[in-house]
Amino acid sequence: MGRGVYLGATARDVLFIQSPLSEVVRNATWEPVHFGTLTTVRGNWSLSTPGSTTIAAGSHLAVLPQPTIFLASVDALDVPASATLPEYVAITIGGKHTVVSYTGINVGAKTITGCAGGTGTMSTGDAVTKGQVAWQAPPGSVASAVAEVAFAANATNDRGIRFRFIDGLFNFPAGTKTERACATQVHHIQSGEQPAFNPAPGQYLRIECFQDSGAALDIVFEALSAPRIVAIPIGALPT
Repeated sequence: MGRGVYLGATARDVLFIQSPLSEVVRNATWEPVHFGTLTTVRGNWSLSTPGSTTIAAGSHLAVLPQPTIFLASVDALDVPASATLPEYVAITIGGKHTVVSYTGINVGAKTITGCAGGTGTMSTGDAVTKGQVAWQAPPGSVASAVAEVAFAANATNDRGIRFRFIDGLFNFPAGTKTERACATQVHHIQSGEQPAFNPAPGQYLRIECFQDSGAALDIVFEALSAPRIVAIPIGALPT
């Protein structure tokens, strides 16, 4: 944290978020990375941790993808902005996360609808968590953020990571980075973005990753390393 110039903030302000599990990433699609656990925070960051629920009996033994998923409760989930700007949940199956997007919520039926994506067979009681930790830089400042994932070793084609900004009107990538795959070891890839912050409720900053190995591939959990987001304030918010 010793490098850089800090205006209106100190190097002691830091946000570190790491997903606690590996995640299965589908082939040839940009997939949201689930960051559901706040690991470390120092300073006056604004944070909103995601709510959770579980798979209900109506989806027991259903194989993903499914157009409708039955849940024990939908109270903690975000309502999608539109059919073209879906929300997503992470379902824990076999000790790994798999991400499912959805475009609607049926409160009475306790279901999410318009679902897409995901890998594996659901069971009653499987953990379901919305999106990721939402965060804002300390008041009056902007932040620089670095996101990192680590793909399982695989020789085929490309790996990618990017920031995705969504505010209900715009839906655009930033900091996109792609690299050729690595066959011999876990492949770490990072993307940075500055200034990076969630300006207001209803505006989202997501991390997405990409792989086209020809089949589903894991981004693996490595303690303190991946998948993770690290952010520090870098200056005063423009006025």
